[in-house]
Amino acid sequence: MEPITTREEWLTRAIPQLRSLITAAGGKDFAPPLVSVGFPSARGLSAKHRAIGECWSERCTDTHQSTVMISPLLCEPVEVLGVLLHELIHASAGVQCKHRGEFKRIATDCGLIGKMTATQPGEPLAMQLHAIAEGIGEYPHVRLNASAIDDERKKQKTRLRLYECNACGQKIRAASDTLAAIHINEDGEMCGIFTLNTPEEGTTPC
Repeated sequence: MEPITTREEWLTRAIPQLRSLITAAGGKDFAPPLVSVGFPSARGLSAKHRAIGECWSERCTDTHQSTVMISPLLCEPVEVLGVLLHELIHASAGVQCKHRGEFKRIATDCGLIGKMTATQPGEPLAMQLHAIAEGIGEYPHVRLNASAIDDERKKQKTRLRLYECNACGQKIRAASDTLAAIHINEDGEMCGIFTLNTPEEGTTPC
């Protein structure tokens, strides 16, 4: 068997075994879906109720195959397989079931536990998924750390700006880009106006 070099190959290799779990739980068999790593169409980066997988109906493709997306924020193999199984159950039960009826029955019989909109593998199923992952090999994916972008944005928003008095050079710092302030000296007299110190190109602000 050729070594796996892409995430999609890894996920595709897992599908037959997960389909077997679904049919063993009484689910309807279905054509192998198209599967990829990418953000769901909504709430992929939501702080609350984040979507980590998505299944599109077979009606949405010319080949009449379901399409499954697995979030790039995931990297742990058992978690990835648990999400993939969840989405494959949608393909079996029909996305119109949402997380009720046939979907809930199959998911429960497969060993998924918790709230049906955010299932997790129970211990017996987790052991099965671990064995599947071991048989496939390492998941060739590096987790996307989307929070790093948010952290950098927060730092930029809170970075203090340097202002200098245009008369004496007295320095102060403020968070605003539009500070309107005058410098009053020790004698209570106006010295000058504080202006934003903009570093020349190629220099680093202190």
